[in-house]
Amino acid sequence: MIKYLSRMDEKSKGNCIDQIKGYEGIKEELRKQLHYINHRVRFNSIIPGVVLVGKKGHGRHFMVDAFLEAACKKVFVVDGAHVSNAMDELRYFLDGAGRDEAVIIQLDCLDQMKEEQVDIIAGLLRESGKTVYVLGISEEDDDLVKQCRVCGLLEYSIAVTDPYLKDTVQFLV
Repeated sequence: MIKYLSRMDEKSKGNCIDQIKGYEGIKEELRKQLHYINHRVRFNSIIPGVVLVGKKGHGRHFMVDAFLEAACKKVFVVDGAHVSNAMDELRYFLDGAGRDEAVIIQLDCLDQMKEEQVDIIAGLLRESGKTVYVLGISEEDDDLVKQCRVCGLLEYSIAVTDPYLKDTVQFLV
């Protein structure tokens, strides 16, 4: 699946992440990653990203959507349950990206992928010669996430756990 997100003006870029209630530590990490990909000097490489790890219902997808909206880059989503169907589309997406255009690859349901599939994705991204930032979503910080680190796709994990009680009050108000 390919997501094309609208361009935003500079003032509203950070607001997407700021609209998330609570989770101050995670929001700060996402802001750091945004700065990192928007000010990356080295082009034509894989920029190791982060994986948000946590149970369903804790807002991982909401946080990723806010991040993607703030990043204003073309995004390709690889669904862990349907990886084999996405390889040709991923290749087509990378071929269509501009020479100096940075793109984001979202590895959704990373814990459902197989090790070989991660290796194939890493190979495709390297071969493309494009500037690619990788962002993952997983329920577990397991061996597959470690494999993504070994392949240079991900740098570290961010645990998305239950919000603090004070943050919960903000949700209800």
